[in-house]
Amino acid sequence: MYYTVDANSESRRFAGMVRTEGDKVYYKDKYDTGLLYDFGLKPGEICFTGSLAEDSDRPGYKCYIKCAKREKREDYGGWECMEVEAYSEPECVNDGWYHGIWFDGLGGSGGVHENNRLLWEGGWSQLVQASVNGNVIFQMDDSYFNTPADNSIINLEGHTLDITNKRRVVPVRVYTGDGVLIYDEIVKHACISLPGDGGYVIKIGTLKPVRLAAGDGAAR
Repeated sequence: MYYTVDANSESRRFAGMVRTEGDKVYYKDKYDTGLLYDFGLKPGEICFTGSLAEDSDRPGYKCYIKCAKREKREDYGGWECMEVEAYSEPECVNDGWYHGIWFDGLGGSGGVHENNRLLWEGGWSQLVQASVNGNVIFQMDDSYFNTPADNSIINLEGHTLDITNKRRVVPVRVYTGDGVLIYDEIVKHACISLPGDGGYVIKIGTLKPVRLAAGDGAAR
């Protein structure tokens, strides 16, 4: 895993590696190895996810995760959700210092690296979107990528597509008429050369797809 600032590839820095083993997800960062997730937990069950350290001077805080509840949540796109609580003692009986949600097989509400502060590299995060081969499989309705329609400007001149968001970087995806993904970046401004005449579909953030016909510059 790497992290970037505003999707700037030049700012990319190594955060760690992850691997899966059944329902468990493990991490290896620049200091050690541990457990990130156990999606097999049932309500009342507990797992130990290791130490949460602020820096390389381990051991940091001991972290035990207790599954409080499991259910499909429509407010999270119908995903199987685990309500979890974090404790510093294995008995998990006092007030937990963290309450969050794990999405079965995807990660936590704070992102894939939610349970290891070393992977954060200094900041709080939120899982806002996940996609596989350009297909969005998870989207927070109330997220940074929400895109009011009047913030986005789309211009098409011949085969040159120009997309600008007036406020911030957003996910921009462009597909051919038969569904082939030809552009997928998180940007504030994109100037894209389309491969030829024909129909294209543009998806900006959480907006509904826009269909354009290259060659005549007319939106459809």
